[in-house]
Parts: sequence; C-alpha cells; structure tokens
Amino acid sequence: MAMSNQSSPADASDDTARSALDSADGESDSPLRRAGQALVAPFYNHRHGRVRAFWRVLVPLLVFLAGSQVVASVIGPRFGMTAGSLLMYSLRAALVVGLLIVWARYVDRRTVSAYGIHFGSDSLQHLLAGLVIGIGIHALALVVFLAGGWVEVTGFVNIGAATLPFTLVVLGWTVAWVCVGISEELLFRGLFIPNAAEGLGHLSNRAALIGAWAVSSAVFAVVHFGQVTSPVAFLFWSLIGGGLLGTAYVVTGDLALPLGLHIAYNFAGNTLFGLTMVESERVPSVLDLTFTGPNAIVGIPGAVNAATVVVGVAATLAWARYRCGGLGLQTDLATWESRD
Repeated sequence: MAMSNQSSPADASDDTARSALDSADGESDSPLRRAGQALVAPFYNHRHGRVRAFWRVLVPLLVFLAGSQVVASVIGPRFGMTAGSLLMYSLRAALVVGLLIVWARYVDRRTVSAYGIHFGSDSLQHLLAGLVIGIGIHALALVVFLAGGWVEVTGFVNIGAATLPFTLVVLGWTVAWVCVGISEELLFRGLFIPNAAEGLGHLSNRAALIGAWAVSSAVFAVVHFGQVTSPVAFLFWSLIGGGLLGTAYVVTGDLALPLGLHIAYNFAGNTLFGLTMVESERVPSVLDLTFTGPNAIVGIPGAVNAATVVVGVAATLAWARYRCGGLGLQTDLATWESRD
C-alpha cells in the first residue's frame, strides 16, 4: 500500500489521546484496592474506564462466530438454500449491528461515527464507487476466462436446486449479500481495526494502523476457514480482506467504500456471473458457466481472480486519491476520543 504523508508522527507520550497504551494505574491508598486493581488490570484500564483493547477485539469476534454457528444450526435444517441463507445472513447482520451499538456505548465508549459510519453524500459516493469496482473485478475476470478459452457460457439462468421463481431467488440472494457485507465490514473493519490499532499503542499512529490492518486481514482469512483449504487460498482471502477491503477502509476512514466493494464482489461473483460455481453448485446465477481451464487458473483463489483483485485494489486507491484529494492513512482511526 503506497501511502502519502497524511499520517501522524510517533508520539509515545500521547497517552491521553490514545487509550491503546492501556498503561497500569497509579498507586492507590489501600493495599486491598491495589490487589483488586492488579487482578482486573489485564482486562480493564482504570485510567480510561474501558475494557482493554485485546478484549475489545476478541470478544466481538467470538460473539459473531458463536452466534453464526447457533443461527446456522437452527436455520439450516429448516429452510431451503435461498430462504435459509437470507434468514441466516439477516440474523447475523442484526447481531453485529446490535453488538456494535452496545459496544460503542458501553464498552468502547466512542461514537458510532468513529468507526467510519457516515450517512452523507461523501459516503454515498464511496458506496456507489465500491459497487462499481466490485462488479468490475468479476466482469474483468469473466472476460479473461472467455478470452483464454477457460470457460464457456452454456446458458442463462442457472437456478440449481432452487424451487422459487428465479426473480425471487436473485432478489433474495442480493439482500443476503447486502447482509453479509454489513455484518463483516462492521466487524472486521469497523470494530476490529480501530481497537487493534489502539492495542498497538507503543507504535506510531501510522505503524499501529498498518499493524491492525495486517492482523485484520489474516483473521478475515482464518474466519473463512471453509474456503481456506491451502496456503494459496489463505493468501487469496487475506488479499480480499486486507488488500481490497482493508485498504479501502484505512485510506478513506469510511466504511461505505469497503461495504460497497464487499456487497458487489459477492453479488457479481456468485449471483450475477456464477464464477464461484467452478468448485460447487453453491447459489443460482444469471449466467450458467462451464469451466474448462485448470483450477489453478479458474479456481476461486486461482491466478485470474487474484490478479483481478489486484486490479480492483488499484482502482480503489485511484478512487480514494481522486475523492479524498490524495492518498494517505486515516490515522484518526488509531486514536480514541471518549464520547462522554
């Protein structure tokens, strides 16, 4: 990630501006009080009145994973693929939205907008740009597949095992992809990166934000364990989570851009072009494709998809530079200002 000079210099003494230092509290009058504070010190920073950064990152992630497993186990056996997926992803999104609101108010003690959640015209433009770039990534991949003779369009409307009308199927999956984007962007970018950056408070704002971005990228790949079946697949999902979505967040400070990218990437790859059908009959798609190329080229973590994601990263950086007047890390994400 090539960044400009918008980042702040290191300032190890900036303890009041960055809760990430999570330093120990001073002496108290009572030995018993000091002992109690020592016991809770790994979990709670008395100076700032907040749970420490490590737990502010880990607990939401565990709640999301546990909640997803519970929802999947309850919903999966009772509904068809489209209805079940829509309900499951909707409940996951509701879980994360509710968690973020509670977390911001009572645990993180920051405003919701500090996560990069805005509703103005700038965010709308970021969202639309993300949608265009996300669809464009898969459109480019399809063109390359066709030009290389690695795929054939054998028809339109691949409904698979769905029993609903195709229009309802497409609508249902579109809403499902919106819910996936909301839940995962709020969690892996919004909640994760600012708190992880605070946890690296001994570094400069710039270095802390880069470190949080890198950790978030790796965790995003690990959480997609069902699709991470090799080191190459791990690198691919890290590229998606960090190179594309994480970069969009840290250079704009606005969740709208990675949200648009995430929604469009899932929608175009699955429901619109059916490029994920190379490995399994996962969801109905507008195009019915037959893949003839080697999996190393046409597979989900294959060479073409990886290369087009890199092109998408370049397009995202170009948009951020155009819209923001330059490229630079939004280091405010690595700082904390109490909402109180």
